[in-house]
Amino acid sequence: MGRRSRIRSNRRSKLIRVSFNAGTGNIGRRRISLFLSKIVRRLGLKGCALSVLLADDRSMKALNKRFRGTARTTDVLAFSMLEGRKVAGEKGLLGDVVICVDTIRRNARERGDRVAYEMGFCLVHGILHLLGYKDGRAKDREYMNSMTQKLIKGVSI
Repeated sequence: MGRRSRIRSNRRSKLIRVSFNAGTGNIGRRRISLFLSKIVRRLGLKGCALSVLLADDRSMKALNKRFRGTARTTDVLAFSMLEGRKVAGEKGLLGDVVICVDTIRRNARERGDRVAYEMGFCLVHGILHLLGYKDGRAKDREYMNSMTQKLIKGVSI
């Protein structure tokens, strides 16, 4: 089983669990958890929790095949617990975000970005998916990318 980290961002306890089955280089659990706490706060989500798994290509490929029928790796998968429910005022688990560290590294290298930036972008992108945002169409993808940029502005891992 992967290593876990829990951090409470305030007394009202927004709980964020980060698990690893892939190395993240110099990006530690605490930095990721603090970043996520800030993003959750910016989104105005009170009393919500989320789980993040940092995976490798092999694990991500298996998850993508099992849940989406696509036998290839991807940078982020999101499994929402809110399907069909309102988010505002909702307390409890938002869902799970799975980040593929290997894909993040490749994407960062190809785009000339830092790995930490790419990871932050994908974490926020995954959270937006948990909240019901879609990116299947170009217009939706553009909107999600714009929202992600706004949310991560001034917040770094």
